[in-house]
Amino acid sequence: MTRHLAATLLCAALASGGLGCGEGGGGGDLALQQALATTAGRTEGQFSSTPRPLSAALPHRMTVQCTITLAGGAGARAVAITRTIDRGDGGRFRVRDERSVTEPDLPATADGREALFDGSRFATRRRFGPWIERDVLYGGRERELREAYDLADGVLLAFGDYIRWKEDPRSEERLAGLTVRWAAATLDPRVAPRPLDKAALAALRDHATNWPAWVAATHRPRQIEGALARTREGEVVAGQLEVSGDALVEGVGNAFTISVRYAVSDLPKTVSFEIPEDVLPEARERTWRMIGGVLGDDLAPAYRVK
Repeated sequence: MTRHLAATLLCAALASGGLGCGEGGGGGDLALQQALATTAGRTEGQFSSTPRPLSAALPHRMTVQCTITLAGGAGARAVAITRTIDRGDGGRFRVRDERSVTEPDLPATADGREALFDGSRFATRRRFGPWIERDVLYGGRERELREAYDLADGVLLAFGDYIRWKEDPRSEERLAGLTVRWAAATLDPRVAPRPLDKAALAALRDHATNWPAWVAATHRPRQIEGALARTREGEVVAGQLEVSGDALVEGVGNAFTISVRYAVSDLPKTVSFEIPEDVLPEARERTWRMIGGVLGDDLAPAYRVK
């Protein structure tokens, strides 16, 4: 995900884990510590032993939409993501992302990517680019699938302390072969961000896994509405959630709105999980790696992989 706008920074933050609010503005220390503990030390290897999201679901298509808007004196900036997740039998899946960024006085930009697992081989590509086969031994496909479903998780982690849930026991139903129950979300007006000094905020913002805590500390919801259908394990299957309020970052204020929507349906019969024949091999020669290998430490810092 691109990160050259404040809005895209926020979107990237919501795709991670974390929390940083406390009731009444004074009880956030424990919540913040717990949030940072949940995001510490993640490695690719851990994903391979973690159950896949919606592992008991029937083959299905899930469409996830996330829209983030910041409105300030210069105009509105927005990031929109539409993600289509197709799940077949035998662990097969296809994930397609379409992303757009709009900002004042500039043409809208679009990007996207796809990931495909045919049951034994895994490949990805950037929008309109070539398919490239990936190694399946280091958790890449598990991470891809898990992160595909987690847009709502990011919102819930960043703003969870602000949300008051009202579950309806009569709303239980079956979606994609899973038993879910609906719960409505409203704002808990008693909650306020925990004050943090500039150094603490910078440390959260500049560390990728801690960004949701930074979001929670700098973005104050004024309205929360929507309803989500979740499994007994808490996984989101359907529904929508919208959070709007005021953001204050380095003395600059903006109104923000974040919305996520989940819709699930039967898997279309036209979906194919076959890896294209012209896929580039994982073990192909990479010119840039060859250049880096020859130059070593003499390679300019701007060109080094971080």
